[in-house]
Amino acid sequence: MLAKTPCSHFISFAIYMVVILCFNALLINLDYIMTETEVAMHGVQDLIDTYTKVPEGRKKKVDVLHDDFAKLPKDTRALIEGVMREVYRGDFEIVRKAFVEKLEFFLRLIAHALEEAKCVDYELQAKISDAREKIATVVNEVEVSDEDMNWLRKIGFLPVDVFELTAKLDIAGAIAELRNNIDEYMLILGDKKYIVKILKMYEGLQKLKRLRSFYRNYDSNIVGFNGYHLAQIVVNAGWEEKLKYFENPDNLKRLQEAGFNGSHLAQIVVNAGWEEKLKVVVSESCLALLKRSTVTHNSLAKLLKKKDWRTQLLNLGVSL
Repeated sequence: MLAKTPCSHFISFAIYMVVILCFNALLINLDYIMTETEVAMHGVQDLIDTYTKVPEGRKKKVDVLHDDFAKLPKDTRALIEGVMREVYRGDFEIVRKAFVEKLEFFLRLIAHALEEAKCVDYELQAKISDAREKIATVVNEVEVSDEDMNWLRKIGFLPVDVFELTAKLDIAGAIAELRNNIDEYMLILGDKKYIVKILKMYEGLQKLKRLRSFYRNYDSNIVGFNGYHLAQIVVNAGWEEKLKYFENPDNLKRLQEAGFNGSHLAQIVVNAGWEEKLKVVVSESCLALLKRSTVTHNSLAKLLKKKDWRTQLLNLGVSL
């Protein structure tokens, strides 16, 4: 057995809370009438009252009142907090809504997080495995298979990434898309963190798929966009129109000849009013400022991200 650490003691507590909730859910959903169920539920509530602070609202953070919690890695803390926020209901409302599949999934995520945090022992892993096997007898299917979870970890996804993505999109569809096209996405974005970042956005999977055709259509020999730039371009409203604009080689050439690169353009279009901004930066008055070095391309791009960008440009003598 591996030596236990303060981390493993705390996460053991968190996992056992989830395990108890899982078995309560099984008893409820199978219509077993057992007084032990009520006793167990009260026991879990006592643990929650002792080790957590009641959140003020459903979307509020659950404060964990345990000395060792702060010693956990940031990503592991985020996962534990997320799981606790999901299962934390004073009346166990979430359990009564057939939440068993997600509880089984949460157990697996916590088990993987233990491995990431390197504070796990064999006895604890065996107990997690045993709990999952018992839950699996009444679960028809799981959101993410062990094979898929291991594959996601292999390409660099953290357990907390998977947890957050399940709340935002069809995780099964996202995994299928990544499995089929991961090499292409890595070529386009360069780093898995941008894949995760885009998937977490509104319409994230749709945006990710659209980048495949964008990468084939736009001329990277004129202006190059890396993963960071592309994530900026698609983050806000009008992302489809922005991609179409940059797919036009005439638009790119005009901006490139004015001295703008991919970093500048991604900053310019990140917020509202991006079409007007792209017209302004190639206007005679604005180009004159750049030629005189009154502003640089980089400082101009940053200026255009501000709310009062029109006022600042007018003060510099740019005609709008």
